[in-house]
Amino acid sequence: MSYCRLLTAVLFCLVCMSCTGQNASQQRKADKQAFHYQITSEQGLFLLSLTTEQNNKPPIGYFHNHIITLTDSNKSPVYPALINISGGMPEHGHGLPSQPQITRYLGNGQYLLEGVKFNMSGNWRITFRIRTNELTDSATLNFSLSH
Repeated sequence: MSYCRLLTAVLFCLVCMSCTGQNASQQRKADKQAFHYQITSEQGLFLLSLTTEQNNKPPIGYFHNHIITLTDSNKSPVYPALINISGGMPEHGHGLPSQPQITRYLGNGQYLLEGVKFNMSGNWRITFRIRTNELTDSATLNFSLSH
């Protein structure tokens, strides 16, 4: 009987983990950073990583910065690129409470994104519109933020 309970518990955990997973183009990195996402653009032209500048969970109600790392499909750094950011909370029907901007190129395909603010816990969406001299694509990141 205990074997059946153990098997049921393991199956329950596996189902829960699969329900909370992201799709293949949008996977949570399992590393030491509290907020690190990597997504592939819609047409597969770019790979974009988003990490908080201080390598911690973004604070709610305060401005913070992120590092965007942009590479092409061959994983080569992309520069120059124009990256526009929009987003919000789809379930609440409102946009971001700030207007984050790329303020500086840091080298090796990394861009400083300043002025990000999340005003509450919940499900957020950020869309990155990426344009280089030859290519245009967009990538959308859906994530949940809780504290």
